[in-house]
Amino acid sequence: MKLSEKNIIKELYLKDSTFNLKSISTGKYSVHDSYKDNLKNGFLTKINAPEDIKNALKDIYYATERGVVINYKDFNAKIASIRKDLMSKSFPDKDIKELDNEDRIKIEMSSAKQVLKDLAINESTKLIYSPEITLSIEEITDIPYKLFFVIEESKILFEEIQDEEKLKLVKAYLEFSEKIRKITDKAIYSNNLDDVELSIIEIDKIYANLEDTTKNNHDVKTFYSEQISKLKDFAEELKQRQIEYQSNLDLLIDRIIKEKDYKSIRETINNIEKDFESNYLINQDTKSKSIRDFSISQLKNIGKIIALVSLASWEDKHFSLTESIFKEPLDSDLISTLKEKHNEQDLIKRQEKEELDKLDINDSTKVFDKLQKLSSQKDLFLQLFDKIKPEEKFNLILENSENIHQFIILLANNLDNDSFNSLLKYISENNRENILNGSLDYKDINNLKNRDIYYLFVTEFALNDIVENIFLEMEAKNLKQIDDDVLAKIIIRISKFTYKPDEILKKINLAKLIIMLDLETVKNHDYLKSAIIRTLMKWFPRLDTKSDEFKKLLFDYPEFSIYEVTKKQLKETDPNLILVLSEKIEKNKELLAELIKKLNKEKIDSVIQTKLDNDLNESPNDFDKQYNVAMNNVVNEKYDIAIKGFKKCISINSEDPSAHYMIGYCYELKNLNDIAISFYKKAIQLKYNYIEAYLALGMLYTKMKDHFLATQQFKKILKVDPNNYDACLSLGVAYDDMGDLDQSLEYYDKAIIIDPERSDSYINKGIIYTIKEDADKALENYIMASERSQGNAKVQYNLGILYHAKKDYTAATAHYKLSIRFDPTNAMAYNNLGLVYFSKVRVHDAITTWEKAIEIDNQNFDAYNNLAWAYSVIGEVDKSITTYQKTIEINPKHAIAYMNLGTVYYKNNQIDMSIKQLEKYLDLDPNSDKAYEVIQILKSLRDQLKKE
Repeated sequence: MKLSEKNIIKELYLKDSTFNLKSISTGKYSVHDSYKDNLKNGFLTKINAPEDIKNALKDIYYATERGVVINYKDFNAKIASIRKDLMSKSFPDKDIKELDNEDRIKIEMSSAKQVLKDLAINESTKLIYSPEITLSIEEITDIPYKLFFVIEESKILFEEIQDEEKLKLVKAYLEFSEKIRKITDKAIYSNNLDDVELSIIEIDKIYANLEDTTKNNHDVKTFYSEQISKLKDFAEELKQRQIEYQSNLDLLIDRIIKEKDYKSIRETINNIEKDFESNYLINQDTKSKSIRDFSISQLKNIGKIIALVSLASWEDKHFSLTESIFKEPLDSDLISTLKEKHNEQDLIKRQEKEELDKLDINDSTKVFDKLQKLSSQKDLFLQLFDKIKPEEKFNLILENSENIHQFIILLANNLDNDSFNSLLKYISENNRENILNGSLDYKDINNLKNRDIYYLFVTEFALNDIVENIFLEMEAKNLKQIDDDVLAKIIIRISKFTYKPDEILKKINLAKLIIMLDLETVKNHDYLKSAIIRTLMKWFPRLDTKSDEFKKLLFDYPEFSIYEVTKKQLKETDPNLILVLSEKIEKNKELLAELIKKLNKEKIDSVIQTKLDNDLNESPNDFDKQYNVAMNNVVNEKYDIAIKGFKKCISINSEDPSAHYMIGYCYELKNLNDIAISFYKKAIQLKYNYIEAYLALGMLYTKMKDHFLATQQFKKILKVDPNNYDACLSLGVAYDDMGDLDQSLEYYDKAIIIDPERSDSYINKGIIYTIKEDADKALENYIMASERSQGNAKVQYNLGILYHAKKDYTAATAHYKLSIRFDPTNAMAYNNLGLVYFSKVRVHDAITTWEKAIEIDNQNFDAYNNLAWAYSVIGEVDKSITTYQKTIEINPKHAIAYMNLGTVYYKNNQIDMSIKQLEKYLDLDPNSDKAYEVIQILKSLRDQLKKE
């Protein structure tokens, strides 16, 4: 934590008056004991500390690594306060003096532990005896302050507490400015006048609701005014854009009207739409969109007027009339003109009818010409068609037609579907051949339904090569327009004489293919169905998991989709969907295995949780289902949720020990050991021979260093099951922790007799024999462990250390490398391997290996120290100095690093720097076996410095 210089009232340096509060958590040392101990060994004598501890207590302060500073009196007051709360909850009608010894100790310990936790007081806490702090506190009466301990410099800072009102105002300003800035930026980014004006209203409302103190603050008012002004200026800019845009479009429309350029209306409309979409300055603005739409509407209205009035009747005055219709109703002149047009058209129609009655229907050329002319007059067209409709007459006209394809296209575009369908059915065989052998362009048939009828006609009667040429070369956009069932029939026809239906299918869009799968035509044709599915599976890996297409293909065709679905898609898929899918394919082991292979652990966990939750929702009071859900939450490390689930199990069946055991296990994982112990004991109470609970309880006691209680639990297991490997192993660990190595070895040997193929006991024996400095037996046990656990990185590492100590560098190298292979993150294995390389004068290999150790663990000061020495050996002095400095930065008490750095400075002729490092070495390790040698070197260096 950094403090602003201007907030520091006073600094007190306390290097000579601080001492450690030792082992407070175990109760072996109290404040009194720590003070007495330091007074006795003379540590506090130079500051005239009083021997009367009661007198000293008022000047003793706790100072933690977190910077917390509290005096002894306040510390006891906090304990008393918490003790009072505990008493009121647990023993509301009693005084603490009335409690029995056990309850009283419990209350005292609980209150002390809570204060220690709240204040972060532990073994590393410093005690300070400082009358200066007390005096300074008494002197500072008119300035609010707090104490802060800077542990690196052993000093106390008196920090001024700033004005709370000012802090509150600053917080309000920051919140207001952040909120308003977001609204302003969003409004300006929108380029929409409506949004900008609404934002101004919203900001005004937020400002109006501020507290008066905040609202009247100069900075708040200034910021508010700036943002409002910014938005209003932008609103004016948007209005100006709208006016300019309106003016430009008006000019376009005026030009078309004045120049009578009505042929350019369609192109002008397209340009207006295109320009609007590409112009980000206006295309988000609602008013600008309205201006665009109104102008396009004007142009379309001009086009309608032009279409209604024939060019022959059109006069100059009608342009000005057209312009006026956008502002007021049509005037009488324009109405008269339109009536004149209507009468003219009626006359033309009567004339056409008379000509139709006189037409020679046997003259195919005249019939075709007349039909073309009547295309826009539906009733007359159908009258003529009825005359030529009889089968013989129609076929005769087709035979004599100069262009049979144009004739068919003309009919297709003007007849209804039933008429066109019946017409194709009674075309003679000769005419049919003429139609199909020619080059009728299906795209000229505008009526899509009649185009489908033509496709069926081709599919039924055309030769194979014609069918293939038409449909295999057809563009995707035209295939999309074909009716689904018609397209299916076409592909079935093609599949009878060619293996190219896939060429058509790959051009059809996804939605259409899926629809086709549900058609009866496709369901009854296995080849087409398979071809469609094959094509769909090429799309499948790119589908959105939330899309209906993805869900349908995944569930309806799992035998294909599961092999095509990607891991990423499954990661994004709803667990419920995967659950339903897995239940659908549960009997197909191969498919199920493929699905599981593609699911990551997180997704599998969520699917399992979903399954368990679903089961539980069906039977909320089922013990087993409730237990399974809770167990899954344990696996997923959701311990609080798991505890609630197990407690629900207990409410269903309070006599089942397993739920109590699992609650204890969860609390242990949450480091709430006292609660965990109580639930383990309850489980044992419900099931006397509950070995798992005894084992868990014993291991927890071991972790808590309460070895007596731990060994009791493990021995209880052996009474029930004398051949329990885990109990013997755990007893070995417990006695090992207590320092009784022989007893520990005895239980490890028992464990090996029970199960000689497990490696744990051999490993632990190897460690003990290493401590006993019996390298041969340690090596023997590690070899036994290695044979039983060949992939155990720890075993290989320890073997490497033993061979290294024996100077068998070949074997050491092999085992270090094996350790790294089994655990590539083992930085210490890399470090030790580097030492082997260095001892074999493979300096560059050593450097590479130490660099790898640092890459894995950048706090590994041993690797830094070794690397620095290697750099010095190859003459890289600057690198060596930098690396030693990094070593010291990580571990300021690494004495050897200072000595080595001093040596490098000396070699680099930096005598003064060398002296500083060597002096630091002696400060840290004054009793080392090299101390005398370093003292002599220092004397020589100082003499050398004087001569210079």
